[in-house]
Amino acid sequence: MPRWNPDARERLVTAALHLFAERGYDEVTVVEIAERAGLTKSTFFRYFPDKRDVLAAGQETLSQLLTEGIASASTDATPLAAVGAGLERAAAAMTPFNRELGPVLHAAIAANAEL
Repeated sequence: MPRWNPDARERLVTAALHLFAERGYDEVTVVEIAERAGLTKSTFFRYFPDKRDVLAAGQETLSQLLTEGIASASTDATPLAAVGAGLERAAAAMTPFNRELGPVLHAAIAANAEL
């Protein structure tokens, strides 16, 4: 197992969401998430304080992108146009990883009544 891999966070998120969708949030441990990602438990905790935080991974970035887009709208833009600018900014930053993970996140949440 390599000591450092630049996609560790993405691998942890992907592993966690797939496990949550397959078995349910409460049935999955941090150790299982790390093992599925090919990482260690301590690596998991370098990126996330708790497994709940995996569910919100990327939300701060998304909020920042929306805010930047709204702020960049012209001063005479309607509220709808300003929100549209925010959505365009966020959509432009989406990667294939983000697009592929959306349905998995939805499935994980749908499979768990608590979520």
